[in-house]
Amino acid sequence: MEKGKKLLRGELIGSRIKVVQPGNSCYLGISGIIIDETKNMLTVRTEEGDKRLIKKGNTFKVTKDNKTIMIKGEDIAKRPEDRTKEIR
Repeated sequence: MEKGKKLLRGELIGSRIKVVQPGNSCYLGISGIIIDETKNMLTVRTEEGDKRLIKKGNTFKVTKDNKTIMIKGEDIAKRPEDRTKEIR
């Protein structure tokens, strides 16, 4: 299985995330820990408080289990439970 798909196999909640290519410039550089995920949004705990990020249109650097990959928001813009079933 491709490394990126293996990383996405489980939950993203608890993973470190950073916005590296935002669809909206106000998202650039936001980083923290994913604390919630819905079909279209990620909630990230940052030093400035919780931020809600739209998945589509953004590219993220996600670190989980000491592995880091780049993820396009479009690739994860589905319900978390559906995404993990699809990859298995």
